[in-house]
Parts: sequence; structure tokens; C-alpha cells
Amino acid sequence: MGAQLRPYQVEAISSWVNQDFSSILEMATGTGKTLTAVSAALSVTSRLKADSISSMTLVVCPYLHLVDQWAAYFKLDGLTVIEACESRINWESSFSEACVRAAKFAGHSIQVIATQATFMTPAFQKIVRDFPGSIVFIADEVHNFGTAKAISCLPKNARFRLGLSATPERWLDPKGTQKLLDFFGPISFKLSIKDAITLGCLSRYIYLPRVVSMSDEETDTFVELSEDLGKILRGRSFFELTEKEAKKAGGILRLRSALLGDAAGKWSVLHRDLTENTGRSGQLVYCAEGQSPLGQRDRQIDRVRSLISREKFGKSSIYEATTPRAERQRLISEFVSGDLTHLLSMRCLDEGVDIPSASIAYFISSSANPRQFVQRRGRVLRNHPNKVTAVIYDYFLLPKKSGDQSRLEAEKVIGKRELARTLEFIDACDNREEALRAIEQLRIFYG
Repeated sequence: MGAQLRPYQVEAISSWVNQDFSSILEMATGTGKTLTAVSAALSVTSRLKADSISSMTLVVCPYLHLVDQWAAYFKLDGLTVIEACESRINWESSFSEACVRAAKFAGHSIQVIATQATFMTPAFQKIVRDFPGSIVFIADEVHNFGTAKAISCLPKNARFRLGLSATPERWLDPKGTQKLLDFFGPISFKLSIKDAITLGCLSRYIYLPRVVSMSDEETDTFVELSEDLGKILRGRSFFELTEKEAKKAGGILRLRSALLGDAAGKWSVLHRDLTENTGRSGQLVYCAEGQSPLGQRDRQIDRVRSLISREKFGKSSIYEATTPRAERQRLISEFVSGDLTHLLSMRCLDEGVDIPSASIAYFISSSANPRQFVQRRGRVLRNHPNKVTAVIYDYFLLPKKSGDQSRLEAEKVIGKRELARTLEFIDACDNREEALRAIEQLRIFYG
């Protein structure tokens, strides 16, 4: 490849080679996992070509926008890429024809980038199974492949296997994590966000936790939902529930998450923070999913956009699952140029979107899953010539302490959920003491 690899990227590739070309690289978001993997794949396929062995480099990623990003890296080397996503009409014939050429001409190599949804279709699976040469299989955001269905689709005929993720361990799913390790091999290389900042390959950041008090009604509703959930679980893990129980528990969890994400007390604090950054470019806003049982009928993300427009904080747009591919590319382009100051999302900006110019993030809502807030933090830590230090606003909830011993455990659930990400964020930020003081109320509240 033309691009110069950093020493740690060379080390990561060596660790994969030393594991007989089968392992997982745990690299912080923004440290060049894509470049590392493409370089690793090209080094293998070039040797296979020299030995007159045909090859397929197959990259599978969870989201549509990542297909474009991966394809761009291969195209830098003048390679033709088959982008397998959306309708079968777009990719099936070209994929099949490329495999025929690989069978006919020894040493022929093909590059295929697919979404996980397309990869798991019977038509795609059959072509991969019948491929006559060697396969270099790369799973981007490999933690997404730990479900039973995804595991069953992993190509057993892939001689070379590489998993990539900043957070490869699946949250509350040790069995799924183990199945990934069984297929891809061990985690052969790790680079944390803190280490990446020290190396200068990620931006330094200021972390500003905002502690918001919950209303009595919000606290009571959360406690009631937690008690309902407890009646279903009865000491069991989520994975031990029947399908009917899991569906009911999932509904309660979504309601509880939406309640916390859309707590009324967040609005005045958010308004103040948005005001401080009026007109600045590069602002990402992560909003709550779902509808709170106590909230308004419209979505939080729509209300936030209305707030930004009404108060003239800047120009904003929503980036979500239903946003068409071409529209997504346009929004990212406008955000990078500064024409769009705020980009609002619920989950679609969690993983893989490469926008180094993003320098401010508001976490109005975060799930309890550590992977989500680690990935989100990575969105604003990529280095950029116009960025000295990134800023992260994180909105925490402090419940009303009832004094009722029977409810104390349910109240503590809020604190555990909210505090889970705090030390992780504070550990690598530039304003450690200030951040610790900001969450002092929470620390005292929960001892």
C-alpha cells in the first residue's frame, strides 16, 4: 500500500501473522484499523498471486456507510472493488463473474466489501462457499458477529481470518464472545484510547459530566419498571429467559432506557451547553431512542433539532437508519465542510463513521452497554488540523432518594448504569480533577 504504516500498525499485523493469520485486533476507534487490515490483506494476496493462487479479500461490515469507506482504501491501490449491499441486482452477477475469472486465471485476486445483512443472504453465502481460491476474511466491528445466526454464516473455508474492533467482547454475552474467539482466534494486539492519545494518534479531550436531578415521578416510574423487570428475571440472566419472557423484559428495558434518556431535567443543561458553542462547527449530538413513558409524543431528536433551529445555535440535520445512502454521504460532506454545524443521531453514528473534524459531542443519552460510549467517544477523538482538543458533554442522572430500603436497590441501578462509563472517560481526559468534582454528588449518593 502507498500509505505509510505507523509502528503500532506494523506490530498489529505481525501479531496476526504470528497467530497463523487468524486473530482479533483490539484497536481504539480512530487508530487506523481499516488501513492496518487492508495492508495485512494485500500483503497476503500479493504472496498468493506470486504463487499463482487466486484469492478473495472479503470484508464484511455492519453498516452501509462503512462499505464506501472500506472500498475507498482498496481503490487507493487501483484495485477494483465489488460493493455488495442493498439489492442483489447491484452485486450478484459481478460477484459471480469475478469468481469465474478467479477459477480460470491462476493468481487472480478479487476484493469484495459487503454489509453484514447481504453477507448473510443465501445467495451471497453460496458464492463464498464455492469460491475456488484462498479467502482472506475480515470482520469489521467483529463484536456484531457473535449472534447464533451470524456465527453460522462465518466462512469455514476462509484460510485467513481477521477480526477488528475497539470493543471485541460482547456485552453480557460470554458465550457469543467465546464463539468469536473460537473462529477468529485470540486477541493478538491491543491499543487502548489512553495509549493512542499518548502516542499522539488520537486527540486529547476535555470531559464535562453534567449531573441532572430526576423528578419524583421519573424516579418512581423507573423503580416501578425495575420491579416489574425483577419479577420476570427472578435472579436469572437475560439469556436464561424463555422467548416470551425475553420479549416482555426487552420491552421494559427499552421503556426504562427511554425514560432515562429523555429525563426532563436534561433540557436546561443541554440548552446552556449548546448556547456556549453557538455557531461552532463539528458538533455531534447523540439523542435518546424510543419514547419515554412520561415524555412527549414526538421524538427527542426532533425536539433537539427544533431547539437548535429556534435558538439559532447553528444548522443541523438528522442522520438515522432511514437516511438514504446518497443523503448520508451528502450530510457527512456538509458536516466536514462546516456548512452543517450539528449532526444529530441516535445510533447510526456509533460505529465506523470517519469524521475527523468532529470536535464536540453531547451524550444526551447512552445505553448501559460500554461498547456504545467507547465507540461514541472515538467519533470526536480523531486527529484533525483544526482540532487541538475535543470536548465531550455527558449527561448523568441523580435519582430522588426515597429512603425506602426496598427501593434502594432499584435506585442504585440508575447510579451503576450512569457511573459505569465515568471512570473510563475520566481516566484519559485532560481535566481529571474537574471531572471528578463534577460527579461528586453521584459518588456521595452511592457511597
